[in-house]
Amino acid sequence: MLPTPLLLILFIVQGFRFQQAHKECEPGHGGPSCNISCPDNCITCSDHATCSTCKAGYYNGRQYDNINYPEVLDCSLKCRQNCISCSKFGNCTECKRGYFGIICDQKCSSNCAICASTDKCTECVTGFYNRKYSCYHCISNCLSCRDPFYCRTCNSGFYDYRCHRKCEIGCLSEECYIRSGRCLCKDNFTGYRCDRCVTGRYGKLCNFTCPNCICDRDTGQCTSCNNGYFLSNTTCVSCEKGTWGQDCKNNCSEKCVECSPENGICTVCSDGKYGNDCSQSCSTNCMTRNNVPVCAAENGACLKGCSTLDKHGEFCNLTCGSNCKDGTCDWKSGACLHGCTINYFGEFCENMCSISCAPSSDRRCFSRNGTCTEGCFPGYYGPKCLQKCNDNCLNNVCGRENGHCSHGCIQGFTGDTCTYITHSAKQKDNTKSSTDTGAIIGAGIGGAAGMLVIVGGILLIVFCLRGRVRNKENSNSSDPTGERNDDESAPGYAEEARVAAGNGVGNTAAETYQNVQESVTVNTNMYEQLQDRDKSEQQYEMVSDTIYQNTSR
Repeated sequence: MLPTPLLLILFIVQGFRFQQAHKECEPGHGGPSCNISCPDNCITCSDHATCSTCKAGYYNGRQYDNINYPEVLDCSLKCRQNCISCSKFGNCTECKRGYFGIICDQKCSSNCAICASTDKCTECVTGFYNRKYSCYHCISNCLSCRDPFYCRTCNSGFYDYRCHRKCEIGCLSEECYIRSGRCLCKDNFTGYRCDRCVTGRYGKLCNFTCPNCICDRDTGQCTSCNNGYFLSNTTCVSCEKGTWGQDCKNNCSEKCVECSPENGICTVCSDGKYGNDCSQSCSTNCMTRNNVPVCAAENGACLKGCSTLDKHGEFCNLTCGSNCKDGTCDWKSGACLHGCTINYFGEFCENMCSISCAPSSDRRCFSRNGTCTEGCFPGYYGPKCLQKCNDNCLNNVCGRENGHCSHGCIQGFTGDTCTYITHSAKQKDNTKSSTDTGAIIGAGIGGAAGMLVIVGGILLIVFCLRGRVRNKENSNSSDPTGERNDDESAPGYAEEARVAAGNGVGNTAAETYQNVQESVTVNTNMYEQLQDRDKSEQQYEMVSDTIYQNTSR
């Protein structure tokens, strides 16, 4: 028996194969993987020429069901004329509307759309309803109905359950909702069913304007007046000056010359006053008329300008800029009228002349645009002297218009603005570079030679030391006291190494001397240890070799 995991895998594989084999393909495709394109009139197929399901109006089999014709399996045979679908030429499974029978060759009765026989209608044409398998005409203006008393849809322009009511003339496109008559309104119409004119309109099409009133839709006669008017007979007449409101029963405020007949707000105040009721006083900075300030009635803005030239703004409550010459400015914009004080420029004299402008007895720059009047300080150029001359200009002087160096260039530079290096300066620079390179190479060679001299001196010291060591060994062996001569001690050798290295050779020589001194100190300790050891020639040579190697590092 197979193990359980293997059985599970086998079950999954078989299930996948079954699913692939029975997978539903999209219409027009077939095969195990649905990758086969079916013939034109096929819905499903097993291969390129064999259909299992045909589209409506086509079938598989023999032409005209005649055995003398070959059997066709690609759904290329057409059903009869009145068949929607068929299983073969002589058997329709569904007929077109108005036909019935095995081959759909019989017509249903008049006004019947679908029937089983001439006396059994199951669905009627539009405008008729079915009652006991017979079709009867719907009532007038009923497009489709369930019975004589209930219309499902009405002809255009009608509504209600029996379609006997007309949509209102104000309905857009004269269409309305079948159950209530509600609709979207045309212009100038209003109401749930668009059966009324908007306020101020009258007439059948609401295309006339009521004269300053609410009026009758049919006659246009005023029934009530708008504010500012009063009813005289059947028309509305404007209020007399100084009155306002419904039927002009209210008087304008005391300081009002005129007020709105609709709401009583003052439109013209007596001089010096403003506001809705003309109770507020105009600013004393406003220009006067008959020695009384004049301002707008609605907000108090000065109408004729300011009473003095040092004020500006809508209400003449702003002071001209402190840099305006004579302290005067335009009352509307605040722009200085007569230019600026010394050292300032701009429309409002808010900008200061450049500090690079040359000093002047009158002013350093023009009020209009800030251009320096007397040129620039040395080292600057441009209309406002804001740009610096090139540092290579001789005496730091350049032309004001274009920055060209007026007195030429300092040595080594050329060009209008002295930005280019001269040819001779380039050669000199190249020569200097070559000299510097030679000096560096010479210093390197000299340093190397110095090192060779130092190393040679060190080697000479080492050989001298080896000779003295041998002499000392001989003298010690002949000296019964065994005492050492302090004058020939290791510090003396170090001093000789220092002298051999030389004073003032440079940092490299000093470093080499330091290394030699440290090496000699180490070697001296080794010599002292040697006195207590075997004095054989072999040990002496080994120690001497070690000293030589340490000193040579």
